[in-house]
Amino acid sequence: MKRRALFLIGIALGISLLLLMFAHEGQSGIKYEKVFSSRQDDFILHIRVEEMNKGIRILRSLQYVGKDTVEIKHQTPLISVSLQNRNHDYTGSTVKKTLKTGNIYYQEPVIIDVPIEKESELYVQAKFSVDDEWIYMNHVETLIFN
Repeated sequence: MKRRALFLIGIALGISLLLLMFAHEGQSGIKYEKVFSSRQDDFILHIRVEEMNKGIRILRSLQYVGKDTVEIKHQTPLISVSLQNRNHDYTGSTVKKTLKTGNIYYQEPVIIDVPIEKESELYVQAKFSVDDEWIYMNHVETLIFN
C-alpha cells in the first residue's frame, strides 16, 4: 500500500515538473532579472527589471538619503524608461513631493514588449528639481533577451 502511494506521488511530481518545463518554454523575456541603482548627491535611483510572459516589467523608485527634508518637483513620469531609444517624454502639470531622510518615492511599474533583438539598451532618466535646480539622473543598462 505504501509503495503504491509513493509511486503515485512520484508520477504526480514528474507530470508537474514536465508541465512547468513546457509552460516556461514558450515564454520570452530577459535572460535574467536585473536590479541596479545609481546615486547622485542625496538621491538613489532604484530599478528592477523582471521577466513576464511576453515582456518585461520595470519597477522604479527614487530614494532620498540627505539629512534635511526636501521638496522635489517633477512632471510625469518622475523616472522615464525607454528600450532601444534614448527618448524621454515628460508631460502633465508639475507634481510636488516632500521627502525625508530614507523616504522612497515609488513609481507605477512599466510593462514593455520584448524586442526582436537579443540585446537592447534600457535608458533610464529621473528628472526633477530641488530648490529650483534641475537634477537629471541618467543610467543605461544592457538587457539580454532569450
